[in-house]
Amino acid sequence: MPRRGDWGSREYYAGSQYSLVAVNLGDAGALTSFTFPQAGVYQEQLARALGNLSRQDLTAVSGTPAAFRIPSSYGGVWTA
Repeated sequence: MPRRGDWGSREYYAGSQYSLVAVNLGDAGALTSFTFPQAGVYQEQLARALGNLSRQDLTAVSGTPAAFRIPSSYGGVWTA
């Protein structure tokens, strides 16, 4: 399990568009959850930009935690 403080997140709004940036600086993958403020399908932008077909898109319900994994020494940007 990663130590507390190995990963972090930041939220961004642009009009009605919302993005979450999460980074895992630890040497082990991190399973975490985040409560998105608006419902929708959040597309993982880093994997998409790299052409990764196994990208980790998230379907979120407003006010309900969505669980996801962040690999070690990596991160993600989810946007809806």
